[in-house]
Amino acid sequence: MFNDPESSDVEPDFTYPKDTKPVHESAANQSMQVEQQVSKDVRLGWRYAEEDLVPVQKDPSCDQNWPLAAYWPVYVGNFKVEQWKDEPLYDQVSNYFAYYGLLTRMIFFNRDQTSEYFSKYRRNCELLDMLVYFTSREDAERAIEICHHDSYYGYNINVLPGRAAEFFDNSRSVRFVELPYHYPVEWLMENHFSEQGPVSFVGRYPDNDVIVEFGTIEAMVAGIGSQMKWKPVPLREQTMKQRFLEADVTMAIEWAMHSNPAFMEQKPTADVLQRLFEGARPNVSTAWQGHAKFARAPLFRKNRAKQRRRTKYMMEKRRNEAKKPKTEIVSRDTPRVPSGRKSKREKEADNIVAINRMLRHYGAEPVCKSMFR
Repeated sequence: MFNDPESSDVEPDFTYPKDTKPVHESAANQSMQVEQQVSKDVRLGWRYAEEDLVPVQKDPSCDQNWPLAAYWPVYVGNFKVEQWKDEPLYDQVSNYFAYYGLLTRMIFFNRDQTSEYFSKYRRNCELLDMLVYFTSREDAERAIEICHHDSYYGYNINVLPGRAAEFFDNSRSVRFVELPYHYPVEWLMENHFSEQGPVSFVGRYPDNDVIVEFGTIEAMVAGIGSQMKWKPVPLREQTMKQRFLEADVTMAIEWAMHSNPAFMEQKPTADVLQRLFEGARPNVSTAWQGHAKFARAPLFRKNRAKQRRRTKYMMEKRRNEAKKPKTEIVSRDTPRVPSGRKSKREKEADNIVAINRMLRHYGAEPVCKSMFR
């Protein structure tokens, strides 16, 4: 290469801002949008040559017999996809990196169903994790530097090393538990806690919890005591920021290589490659820019309608039960049998107990429910 906050019990409003459009549009509108929103003719600080499609230096940290040892992967998380099919999805991801002048090769999409709740969450939000391979260490490092925490359709994507683990700093990190799985509450957390102080990293994991790494301990204490919606617990164990590394999905990658001979031949489209060879920004759609809120997938609307029908049914059922004559007199002293599901008030009480436990540990003043009214 040549050098040239709402309650966690209530689903937030995921509607689009007035000046933005959904990702899911008709083919005509989408093609028109691509024509209107293309990259301007911008010269890059580097350009590629034909030989840059083939890597020459192997990564000394991995098995030298590994077919992808000469490629340099980055982990990409929270990437908003338009559809789940690999072929059009490759172009979507490849064009995103090409916008920043980066030449991608193979892309491995991880759809591992390790957790039912996490899989449902990703389906609802249409977010996908992947490994994106580059042909040089410099390109992989540049991708992390440029694209990490970039806003893509309103979601902050995470771009981290694909082979080396990065861990949370436990001294300024908090795990939030017992969260709803059906919408990206971590987005609300990042926006809320950023008002209290710097936030370094926010990640959601298959056990349905969110870990927040704050910029400072002071920001962490201020963030914990600024809300009662999310239940914090100390982060004691060593926790990796990436949801997976290449070593965790080696067998799945081998299966992809054997089942799809074209896997190793993946590369950007001819017009994108030509622009990269010329040292110019490719003419790709930039419809992902300028989204102040993350886009709500159709399943959100479907779930909301389903919830309304369920609520209407339960209200009607309670009214009918209230009309029935009581055949048994229950004493006031009869102990109440717990339903197994906590009410909003009970959740808030539990959260405040957990919040105050952590605040006392750091020598901060405890909070009470009246402070948030």
